[in-house]
Amino acid sequence: MGVLNYCHCFVLVSIYMFFYVLFFADYSAKTALTIVELNWSFQSVLSIMFSLHWTHKNYFAELFRLTHKVNKSASHLESKSWIYFVFKFGLFDYCDYLLLDIKALSAYGPKLVTLQMVIFTYSYFVWIGAMSHYIIFTVMVYFESEYFNRQLATVGKNGREIGEELLEFYLKHCQMADVIYHLDRTFEVYTFAMIGSNIPTTIFSLLAFFMNLRVSWVAAVFTGPSVIVCIITLIGLTAVPAKLHRSITKIEKILYANKRIWSPYCEKTYQIAQVFITHVNQTDLGVSVWGFAVVSKPLILTTVSLTITYLSFLLQMKSSFVSNDGSSPPINDTVSLLF
Repeated sequence: MGVLNYCHCFVLVSIYMFFYVLFFADYSAKTALTIVELNWSFQSVLSIMFSLHWTHKNYFAELFRLTHKVNKSASHLESKSWIYFVFKFGLFDYCDYLLLDIKALSAYGPKLVTLQMVIFTYSYFVWIGAMSHYIIFTVMVYFESEYFNRQLATVGKNGREIGEELLEFYLKHCQMADVIYHLDRTFEVYTFAMIGSNIPTTIFSLLAFFMNLRVSWVAAVFTGPSVIVCIITLIGLTAVPAKLHRSITKIEKILYANKRIWSPYCEKTYQIAQVFITHVNQTDLGVSVWGFAVVSKPLILTTVSLTITYLSFLLQMKSSFVSNDGSSPPINDTVSLLF
């Protein structure tokens, strides 16, 4: 029944967004925010599609089962304070929403105000919900990985035979790898689509902000929230998976730093440790961008560099078409549509 409701809502939102883009969107040469709004609508429709797919395939239940199997959810018992904080923040955000004037959601004019409000609110709430699922499940696996690392650092300190203890941790890490692979299968296409659409959204939000800043600081303040939303979304899409990747690669350092594994020499312990390190060094162990690359700190640096470079190019191209007296010479309409 839930899947059927998702299908109905997806069809309704898709038809509405399609007609809005074709017939009602204001493609003004002065508003880069129009492109931002269209990108957000595109992300909302994609989020409904992915939510429908995740619900139909029952990905989340399997992810919960695999994650609990590793450490019996011990890491989440240690993180109760963070869980309570997230719930309190969500409750505060919901109460703050109830104080909002609902008329502020009427962004497309007075026609079909009620239907437009329902579709607009539902689609963007699903967008936020899908993003929240992505971040929460990635954080969940990150806590499991950090708990595993803390336990691995105690190898050889409790009087047990090191080779046997290390083998147990290796088998447990194989279970952990299954969790990470399932997490990647669940979100790899979603990560690719969201990052690919969020980068131009961020660029045009910043472009609109700087253009309005030339007019007045009041106009820049009104475009500031869109910039903040885009940056927070980009951080959520990249920073959390990058922390998970860093936690995974930390295992090799923990093994090499534990002198009890390497001295005195034991061939069995050496072999298990070498296999363990080889297993950890798999290049695809993490949340990937549709298999092209694992989300890590170098990828974040590359993304930020490309965003800044392209934004600088657009600003420079914009300024080159504006004369000193503020008037614009005749230019190609294709270029003017971007700005």
